[in-house]
Amino acid sequence: MLRVFLVFCCVFPASALLAAETEMAVSEAAGTGWLSTALAYVPVGFAHILPLGLDHILFVLALFFMTPNVGPLILQITIFTLAHSVTLALGAFGIVSIPGSIVEPIIAASIVFVAAENMFARRVTGWRIGVIFLFGLLHGLGFASVLSEFGLPDGQFGAALVGFNVGVEIGQIAIIAAMFLVVWVALRVDALDYSERTGQVFYGVLALALVALSFLALEGNALAGFEVSAPLFLLPLAGLSLLCLLAATNVDKLGAYRTYVAISASAAIGLVGAYWFVERVFL
Repeated sequence: MLRVFLVFCCVFPASALLAAETEMAVSEAAGTGWLSTALAYVPVGFAHILPLGLDHILFVLALFFMTPNVGPLILQITIFTLAHSVTLALGAFGIVSIPGSIVEPIIAASIVFVAAENMFARRVTGWRIGVIFLFGLLHGLGFASVLSEFGLPDGQFGAALVGFNVGVEIGQIAIIAAMFLVVWVALRVDALDYSERTGQVFYGVLALALVALSFLALEGNALAGFEVSAPLFLLPLAGLSLLCLLAATNVDKLGAYRTYVAISASAAIGLVGAYWFVERVFL
């Protein structure tokens, strides 16, 4: 319990600070060696996942909630990574260029599609892998747009690209790791490895702690400087904790984790994606 709480107290607020300081770090690395430039762009890529890349975060979460099994999850993330790495490079080098007015709505639609599929499919199929690869190509163009706006150093273009992509992957891994920390007890209760009471106590305390931490952030007493980003992450995590609490309470029902956590979370992700799609197309 303490380890989970510390992750959300430290990682997410720290990512907000990282986002604010990356530009300074990159400017200081300009004109230095290949390795120094690559390392300087790692936090840039990370910050454009956590906390800035909310659409990419939701897509990765949609992949996560498809199945709690590690193998299929790694397969999905690997395909997504390979795809967006290709178009990130092509976009950064100017070989492929698609207007953001086209890419951004499709990225939102990709979130809706994958989240909706989670609600009806129970396993990763070849069809889903192909769709993930296609959507990964589009997400890569989104990353390329961000990177081009941020700027790339003359003479160290490749180093900056590698560093940025590594940072993106670290951000994705951080998201997956955080989600596993949250749902792990619910999965164990669902598998009857932990008792129902253990799940209820764990998620009750975790939800209260996350809500309290969010209010502290808003008040500026504990996380000064992170008022915007901390609650944006912590309150949804509190909601996820409540879903896990429901799953633990109803563990006697078949597929409690899938019913109360995976499907409910996917529905919420899909609704946010749908709102973004409407906003980016019509508003």
